[in-house]
Order: sequence, then C-alpha cells, then structure tokens
Amino acid sequence: MTVCISAICQTNVIIGAADRMLTAGDIEFEPVETPALITGAGAKIHPITNSIAIMMAGDAGLHWEIWLSARPAVEARIQKDPSTWVPVKEVADIYAHAYTEIRRQRAANVILAPLALNEMSFISKQKEMSKEFIENISKELLNFDMPPIEAIITGIDTAPHIYCVRNTYGGGACRIECFDSVGFAAVGIGARHAQSQFMLAGHNPGSSLSDTLLLTYSAKKRSEVAPGVGKATDMFAMGPQPGTFAFLGIPGNPVDLRAIDTIDNEIQQGERDLREKAKKKVSDYVDEITRPRTPQTQQSPSPDGKTTPSDGDGLSNDDKKGKAE
Repeated sequence: MTVCISAICQTNVIIGAADRMLTAGDIEFEPVETPALITGAGAKIHPITNSIAIMMAGDAGLHWEIWLSARPAVEARIQKDPSTWVPVKEVADIYAHAYTEIRRQRAANVILAPLALNEMSFISKQKEMSKEFIENISKELLNFDMPPIEAIITGIDTAPHIYCVRNTYGGGACRIECFDSVGFAAVGIGARHAQSQFMLAGHNPGSSLSDTLLLTYSAKKRSEVAPGVGKATDMFAMGPQPGTFAFLGIPGNPVDLRAIDTIDNEIQQGERDLREKAKKKVSDYVDEITRPRTPQTQQSPSPDGKTTPSDGDGLSNDDKKGKAE
C-alpha cells in the first residue's frame, strides 16, 4: 500500500517521490523519520549506488530480503570495474534474479521439505515417483504464491533510465519493463492516480526541471486519495551527471519541500474555487433551460395537408376564423 514515482526531465535529470507507508503482511504503518535517517528495512527509497535508486512498493519484508540478496552482487560489480558506471538495467536484472531465487527457496521449503525432498533429490528420484505425483508437485512449485511487490529501479549511467520490476499476480517470475521513452513511471496502489497527473500534463523526458518537480510532488499528493498511501512525502533528484543522487528537503539540500507544498496547496485551492464557479454556472444554465414555460399550442391538419396552430379547444385558428364569419 504505497506510491512511488520516478520522472525524467530536461533529458538527463531524474526526480523521484514516495510516501513512507510500509506494509508487511497485515501490518501497515508510516514511520516519521526523514529518508536520510532510515537505513534499514523501513526505507522506501534505497540509493543502491550514488547513481541508482530502488523504490519499493508492496511487502516490505520481501523487498528487504531481496535487497540484502541483490546488494552484494551490485557491490561486486562496482569493485570489478569501478571506472564504469553500473548499467541501470543490470541492477534491474539482479533484483529480478534475487526475487526468483528467494521464491524458489521458499517454494522448496514449503512444498518439498515436508516430503523429505529438496530440489536436487526431487529431480534425481523422479524415476521412483509416479507421473501424477511429479506433475502435482511441479505444478505446486510453479504456482507457489508470493506477496505482491513492485519496484522502480531508476538512475543514470550513460543516460537516465526508469525500469519497473514486478511479480505477476503475486507469484511467478518478475517482469521488467522500461519506461525511458514515456519519461515517467509509478508503482503501488496510488500509481493510477499519479500516472493520470503526468498524462494530463503531457509530460515527456524533455519537460523542464521546475515543471517536473512540481508535477511529481503534486502527483504524489493526488495519489493520497487511494487507500493506504501515506501523507508524508520523500523526494530525491539525480543528474545531469551520474553520481549525483540526493534526497530533497533534508538539511544541507537547497530544495525546501515545504515551499513546494505551499505552491501545490495554492494550486489545489485555485482548482476548488474554479470548480465551485463552474458548478454555479452550470446550475444557472440548467435552471434556465428547465424553467417552466407557456405550453405549446396543439396543431391540427388543414385540408392541404399542412398543420395550423390550435389554441387547445380542438379547433384550428383557421376553423375559428371561418366560424366567426
């Protein structure tokens, strides 16, 4: 239950935002600390390098387990070639692989271990097993359910990138999707609300830094209508060069999120005022077109096939004229 947003702007700058709401099983709460003070499983935004960040939505416990598994592989990659910036896609692949391994281990512990089997023995002893048994166990392993998770892996190597990693319907392998050309991505229960703001604004990777900073903050605030999205907002920026990750709104950073919040509140108040004015205008218009009017006179056919107006007594005006004469 959360929202995480990443957007590319000015071609080579990344702005990100997230709430602090954490979900682990049936536990849901919102820490009060600033992101720079959260270094453990409570963090929603993890700078995995000084040029790549992971933003986590879904089960916090599973994400933390994946993070602990993926981090050594990323650190080993950096040590192997410190002069080359780690590709963002490579980190997305490492994260997805770590999820797959954890899922495989959990499935083996739940399904195979009670049968005194492990992955190796299940394969090596299949000659002793019935075909039906093998098919049933294989199906259980393939369909083993996992808590639903989504992550944005975003950063700059030779260019800015946004990748989304998510498991399929709570189980199965992770899907990796690239949003570089779109220029923005959002995950979590508030994602649809945030994405709609970017679409309405016509955002693209070349949008200005100022527009994107305000849009990202506003999109996060609009997403708070979704159940489970926290009220606190954490933001970061990267670019235009690699190695420039920085949290916004913390001591030492020039961006004051309170100022952005004031501007966004002014926008929301202006929208409410305009909406009330528009509702009043529409109400007046509807009253006007539905106001009771003089009933239309009935018409009857004339000898030449045309209709002539009647005053409502069954006689046309022409008939009345002739009768009077």
